[in-house]
Amino acid sequence: MTAVAPAIRVSAAPARSPRPKPAPARLRVAAPARRISRLGVLAAVVTVGVLVVAVLFHVMLAEGQLRLDGLGHHVAVEQRVYEERRLQVATLSAPQRIVDAARRLGLTLPPDPPVYLEVQGAQVSHAGATQTPSTIAQWKKVKASLGDS
Repeated sequence: MTAVAPAIRVSAAPARSPRPKPAPARLRVAAPARRISRLGVLAAVVTVGVLVVAVLFHVMLAEGQLRLDGLGHHVAVEQRVYEERRLQVATLSAPQRIVDAARRLGLTLPPDPPVYLEVQGAQVSHAGATQTPSTIAQWKKVKASLGDS
């Protein structure tokens, strides 16, 4: 058996010189990561709570304002109805209208002032029991100025 020598490879490139090792970096122990303190969490929770309360307060104010606006509109409508009814009452209770309505029904003014009747056993008022009021004597003058034409 014949022994074969291993082939040696020869490279044409020049041999590289080994790189110098970099100087070791200065390493130090890092401080542990900061944890959020309880005070910071409490401050954040209080801030969020205050903002939520402020928003709720604003919503309540806005709802109250809407309710007030609705009530103001309702009051305006009711005031208009009140004024219309007041005008209607004034028109219906005008003396001339009452006199005209009485004439249409066939009523006439009496020629003499009314006569008061005394009922036996009834209590008589003290003012009218002894003397006649002074306006009865001038009844026809006063009645004429109230719408009799």
